[in-house]
Amino acid sequence: MSQLASAAAFPAEAAGWRSEVEISAHRLFEKHREVLTALGFEERDLLRQVLLHAPRLDPKKGDFQKRLTRDASRVLGRMLATERTIETPPLTTDCCELALDDLDLQPVDKRTTMHILSTRHYLRHPRDFCQSFGLYPRHVGSCGQPPLALFTISKFDLHHVIPLLPDGVKSNDVRVLSRVYAWPQCPRNAISFGLSTINGRLLAERNPVQMLLSYINPNLGFTGASLRASNWFLLCREERRHYLYLDEWYITDRECQSRFGTSDWALLRALLGNRISRSVVPLAPLDIYAYCLDSGSRRRTSGRAPLVSGIAGK
Repeated sequence: MSQLASAAAFPAEAAGWRSEVEISAHRLFEKHREVLTALGFEERDLLRQVLLHAPRLDPKKGDFQKRLTRDASRVLGRMLATERTIETPPLTTDCCELALDDLDLQPVDKRTTMHILSTRHYLRHPRDFCQSFGLYPRHVGSCGQPPLALFTISKFDLHHVIPLLPDGVKSNDVRVLSRVYAWPQCPRNAISFGLSTINGRLLAERNPVQMLLSYINPNLGFTGASLRASNWFLLCREERRHYLYLDEWYITDRECQSRFGTSDWALLRALLGNRISRSVVPLAPLDIYAYCLDSGSRRRTSGRAPLVSGIAGK
C-alpha cells in the first residue's frame, strides 16, 4: 500500500479515518491497476485525490464505509474521464533512465501550462502565474510535447506572512512557487534539480527575486523533501480549518474568492446553499517553505516555524 507521509503529520484524532481512506484507495487501485498503470497513474495519484475529497464524509455516520467507497469510485471516474482530454505524454524513451544533466529548463507557454494544471495537477485549479518553466529531455527539446516536470511562479499575495519576511525583504521582492507537477516517468530527483535551476534563472534576471515561498500540504502526504533537498526551509505553518467543495468537488479558497467574491463559509452558504459544503475531518496545518535567493536575507532568517492564521489560497 502506498504510504505518503508519517502519521505524525496528520491529526491524531483523524488517524483511524486516514487508515480507512488509504485502504479504500488501495483496493480501488488494485482493482484497476492494469488500466491505471497503462495510463501513467500511480497509486499515490488516486490516494491524493481521495484524501482531498473524503474529508467531507463524516466518519461517525454508520454508512461511512459505503459512502467512502462510492466517493473513491467517483474520483477515479473523473480521473479516467479527464484522461481522454490529455495530450500524450513524452514517453518515446524511458525517461526514468535520463540523467539530470540530460534535462533542460525551458519556458512553457500558457496554454500547455493551463492544460496540465487543470487536468493532471491534484488540485485541478490553476493559479494565475507570471512565469512557467518545464524540464525537457535535452536531446528532444519541447517540440510541442508537454514537459516532464512543470513549475509555475506567481505573484506574492500571502499578506499574513509579511511579518515573517526577513529584514530588508519587501513583499514585491517575493514570489510564490504556486504549482509543481511531474509525470510519474520523470527521473529521480528531477524536482529538486528543477528547483535549483529555477533559482539560478531568477537570480540572473535584471530585477532578481529575493525570496520564494511555497505551500506543502501534509494532509495529502506531501513531505517537502524535494524543497529541503534544494535548501528550502520551513518558514511557518498555516492553520487549515477546512476544505471547501462545490457540487461535491474540491475548490480552492482562491477560486471561491474569484468566482463568488468571498471564501467565507457563512457567506458562501447563504449564496450557494447546498451546492457548497466543507470538510468535517480535522486537518493538519499547511507548511509554508521559503528559499532566500539573496545570501544576505538567508543569513537574517532565523528558521523559526510559528503557526499563523490566514486564508490558504492555494
